[in-house]
Amino acid sequence: MSCAQQPKFLPTNVSAITIEPLYLEEDISIRALEIDKSGMIAYAANTGRYGFIDVESDIQKHEQLTDSIAQTMEFRGLSFSKLGVNFISAGSPALLYKVSYSNWEPKLVYTEEAEETFYDSMHFWDDKNGIAFGDAMNGCMSVLKTENGGETWRKISCKNFPPAYDHEGAFAASDTNIEVVGNNIWLASRSKIYHSKDAGESWTVQFPPIVQDEATQGIYSVDFHSDKIGVAIGGDYTTPELNEENLLFTATGGRHWYSIASATSPGYRSCIQFIPDTHGRGLLAVGFAGINISMDGGETWRQLSDQSAYTVRFQSPTKGVFAGKGGIWSFTLN
Repeated sequence: MSCAQQPKFLPTNVSAITIEPLYLEEDISIRALEIDKSGMIAYAANTGRYGFIDVESDIQKHEQLTDSIAQTMEFRGLSFSKLGVNFISAGSPALLYKVSYSNWEPKLVYTEEAEETFYDSMHFWDDKNGIAFGDAMNGCMSVLKTENGGETWRKISCKNFPPAYDHEGAFAASDTNIEVVGNNIWLASRSKIYHSKDAGESWTVQFPPIVQDEATQGIYSVDFHSDKIGVAIGGDYTTPELNEENLLFTATGGRHWYSIASATSPGYRSCIQFIPDTHGRGLLAVGFAGINISMDGGETWRQLSDQSAYTVRFQSPTKGVFAGKGGIWSFTLN
């Protein structure tokens, strides 16, 4: 008999998923999505659109940036910070906005106009500190950092970052290239996983065994249950049935990665998340080919739904939201 605390919710109990629409718009594409502890959902999307949904009250606010250049941009990185939300565009120019809850007005706080600029994701780990992660420029990956809730941003020097491959990039598919636990930060490019132990000031790099023979192949999403246990998923969106060497696991905080469920994984998925309160055993993966669950830390999988999704976030062990082409949906694991 063990006296260890048992999970509050066992993913082995899940037999189905119930999906309900929250916000539908035919031509919208949402890859940046977050939900905070109060139940507030924030999203950023294509054509300069962004919005908020209060799950408890069902009050919704959907906006579009007024700047003509911003309306041509896809916003694929978003995160909550103190008294507001921040989001950044993919592509050039990089436009980073902060929206304050006090007046709901978007404020442009950072711009980067180099032709090769491309930011893939954003993550805050408390009210003040956050980073944005982008493709390689000037010999290293692009990393922006803020320490004041997104009011101002600075770019981390290449002196503090390992050299990048020529044209090295990440996939802006689900805003989950970044994961933070304590002072540990992991960034996933297409073929590498970068790690910082000091909140982003210095970095090391690992070369995980992910499929990467083609430009469309590699890591699309990373998540950590603790400072030791983590997973990464990807594949090839042009051949979503490819399910060999597209799912990775680490038990050493990212120092060593190994392939799991090769030839039995879900195939290409753009986002993977640990199910809360399952001691790192429950995993949910989503992509345009469907929604899949693992009950045993990623060793085996089954498909819960054919519903298309780009990204997913949990509000509780059994409830959450996902987004993709056409809108946002809530779900319940049954």
